[in-house]
Amino acid sequence: MIQMEVFLGGFFVVGICFVEQTGFNSSTPLKVCCGFGGEYNYNPYVTCGNSGIVPLPSGGSQFVNINTAPNPQEYIQWDGVHFTQAAYKTIATFLLEGRFVTPAAPIFSLAQACNLNFSQF
Repeated sequence: MIQMEVFLGGFFVVGICFVEQTGFNSSTPLKVCCGFGGEYNYNPYVTCGNSGIVPLPSGGSQFVNINTAPNPQEYIQWDGVHFTQAAYKTIATFLLEGRFVTPAAPIFSLAQACNLNFSQF
């Protein structure tokens, strides 16, 4: 029996690994796909898919509709709390292929052991 331990050191480390090894947007690894405002496109006052009044940094407020970016497959963060579907797919694929798994086992992978085909995943 092979024991595997999954360790995630933090969103920053995960973001760096994704950007280096996948097709995620390298210019905005921490930017939110479905949000509003600021450097990270995140605002805690109005969540993804909703409308509401958002305070502005310069003072005052603005009514906004929070919609998804046109290219969500390029983002790691969905709404500042959850990963995107593309990020979850990458995590699952990496784990099933044996990447980021301790102990490293380049010969063994769950995908090979279970005859999994990721072409339709």
